[in-house]
Amino acid sequence: MTKLYIFRNLYKIEYLLLSIIKYYSIAKCPHCGESKYDVVGRKFFFIRILKCVNCLLYYMHPIYKTVISKNFYDRLYAAEDITTEVPTKEELQRLMVSNFEGSPKDYSARLKVLRGLFAKKCPLLLEVGSSWGYFLFQANKYSFKADGVEISSYRREVGKKDLGVNIYSDLTEVQGKYDLIYSCHSLEHFTDISDVFEVFSSLLVLDEGLLCIEVPNIDYENIGKKVFNMMGAVHPLGYCADFFRNNLASYGLELIGVYEDWGSVFKKNVLFSTKGEIIIVAKKIS
Repeated sequence: MTKLYIFRNLYKIEYLLLSIIKYYSIAKCPHCGESKYDVVGRKFFFIRILKCVNCLLYYMHPIYKTVISKNFYDRLYAAEDITTEVPTKEELQRLMVSNFEGSPKDYSARLKVLRGLFAKKCPLLLEVGSSWGYFLFQANKYSFKADGVEISSYRREVGKKDLGVNIYSDLTEVQGKYDLIYSCHSLEHFTDISDVFEVFSSLLVLDEGLLCIEVPNIDYENIGKKVFNMMGAVHPLGYCADFFRNNLASYGLELIGVYEDWGSVFKKNVLFSTKGEIIIVAKKIS
């Protein structure tokens, strides 16, 4: 019996027990604080998936916050087979020499799209959710000046020490203004986003700053209950296109478009995504 197996099942048992204990507790939206919601799904009966009637965010109730471990992020994410495994020193060196070309972490096509959004020589980029820095490393090669934010201490240190990239431990450490804030499959892991978009807006340069977010597409209204398979203990929040349409303007962010994949960014704006992911681009306007 491996440690990962033990950790996985220990966390699952704890989450179920906490859900039973907190079943009748007041649920408040982790974005806007609203306590009115629609119950749109369930897991193991006691764990509910709610949709805020005010801001349209989907969220788990209860949101899992472990009391048995200080490094839940590292242990459970690895136990749930999320692709955060750090390569060996030899493999990492090979990836760096090839600039990750042809690897599962090859972001060249995406970076080509992002770099094409800016005419300036060296746009400032902030990535939220940097893991061990593979995107930041490649972004610097694409003439961005890239910083990152990553809460996992182990992966953050690998990126700083072995890849030579700059990664903060928290958004509160970040200072200055950025031309682009980029986040890929990170915001669904947050447990509280009450001030996240306000912080994003404050870190973007006025009129030209862009926010680019990719998250799992939790659009129950248009796709159905199968989207809830992507929500759970490590994905407590869910976003659909209407969430961003409904909320970004209040943070001085103008929604430019909703896209189904990177090949369609700035080419095919959709009302909602029919795929497993959703990409949004917004501009700082005030």
